[in-house]
Amino acid sequence: MTAAPRYRTPRTLSRQTRGHEMGVIAEALGVPFMSWQQETADTALELLPDGTFAYRTICLSIMRQQGKSLWTFVYLAWRC
Repeated sequence: MTAAPRYRTPRTLSRQTRGHEMGVIAEALGVPFMSWQQETADTALELLPDGTFAYRTICLSIMRQQGKSLWTFVYLAWRC
């Protein structure tokens, strides 16, 4: 069962994203992303036409034990 997020920045489909790269890292770690994690990565890592990131800040707030730590770990590994 999945629920739609109450508040979120919608994905801009016309922009390229590097979010799929985070999904590949999560798979390699043996813990595939849940759908909300992949959607968040896709939105957070959108690129502007000049190749810079569209968003400077990522704010993630969800309930306990829903995958925030895994998402953050994969994000930090991706940044390395």
